[in-house]
Amino acid sequence: MNVYCDNYATCNSAVLDWSLDYPSDGALRVRGWAVFRGESMTGKHLDVKLCGKCMASHRPTRAEVLEGQVLEGQEELF
Repeated sequence: MNVYCDNYATCNSAVLDWSLDYPSDGALRVRGWAVFRGESMTGKHLDVKLCGKCMASHRPTRAEVLEGQVLEGQEELF
């Protein structure tokens, strides 16, 4: 059984030719994958599998996104 990352189109990560019918969540986590199965806070059922490459990619913080951004009507404070 092959297991593909949910971002496979971007990262091309997969666990190929797994010896079991379906690898356990723990076995994927040992390989550095992030796995979540269950319900979100909104009640939607989630089945998320992300590889280590996707989890390690830098996601900018809110401060980094807003840094240097000038909004319409914004005035200098001092």
